[in-house]
Amino acid sequence: LKPFCPQPSECCIRDKGRGSVSSLDAMPANIHPVMRPLMLHMEGFSQCPWHLAIYGVLVVVAAFAPIYLRVIAAVLLLSPLYIWKQLMDYGSRLKFPPLASYFIHNTLWFFSKGYFETFAETVMQNCKEGDPDSVIKAVDDFCWKQPTMNVGDVKGKILDEAVMQKKPKVVCELGSFLGYSTVRIARLLDDKAKLHSVDPSALGLTMKCALVSMAGQSSKVVNFFGFSDVFLKQCAEDGTKIDFLFIDHVKELYLADLKLAIDLGVLAPGAMVVADNVLTPGAPDYKAWILGEEGCKLFTTEVKRTLLEYSETVPDEVLISILK
Repeated sequence: LKPFCPQPSECCIRDKGRGSVSSLDAMPANIHPVMRPLMLHMEGFSQCPWHLAIYGVLVVVAAFAPIYLRVIAAVLLLSPLYIWKQLMDYGSRLKFPPLASYFIHNTLWFFSKGYFETFAETVMQNCKEGDPDSVIKAVDDFCWKQPTMNVGDVKGKILDEAVMQKKPKVVCELGSFLGYSTVRIARLLDDKAKLHSVDPSALGLTMKCALVSMAGQSSKVVNFFGFSDVFLKQCAEDGTKIDFLFIDHVKELYLADLKLAIDLGVLAPGAMVVADNVLTPGAPDYKAWILGEEGCKLFTTEVKRTLLEYSETVPDEVLISILK
């Protein structure tokens, strides 16, 4: 995993051996909420000199240029910190236009390089090879101190129960991020079952392969490096029938991809669909449809009220739907 070099992620829209200590490593858990994004942004400066150079130019403009240019420069200087703050505030309902989401997402991944290096090194040093539960615990221990968007241990138990109830043979997860949910699901499958893990992020694929291998679950996992709609269409061509679908990717794509799966006929009779983060950050159109008249004709749905990953206060919901 060294050097751990991220690639820009494309998952926000469709059609759309570092030994040094980063600012994240030294960041206290109870740091003021304004200082936390500031320190993360400073981490970005250390990773990319041109980013620091642009900021230097903006500071000069803000100090000496005419007033209208000063205002523009001030907005450009402060807006990244505001974005960091909003995205780190799990309770936020802030929505960005698709194009803005794309650039924000890619920028955050690029400048969060130090976080993912620290994540990889910490997890690998604190788990046992061939023991998936130790991998899961190592990730959870790290993320309770420095949160990221895994399904987490609290909602993970809901996911575990659903997998054990269904005992699926063909599983698909749309959105795997760093591979936490991949390991969590795969460890509960029998040796003949397959988990198709779909994500278009090169960085995520790298970390996921490492976690799955460390957990000893590689024989059960089939990675698909690409977009969810492409995968679903491939399933239709191959005649693959999915009997357990875990949706945890771009929230705006939840409903579109479920409808696509239905239209393509890739869901097996009685298929179970589990959707994460339906309340926070939220997939309101998905929830409205699946619980509405049209969705109720096709699915029986249970709403699991819970908490957002690695939070003790922010509410979230997991929806479990069974195809009639």
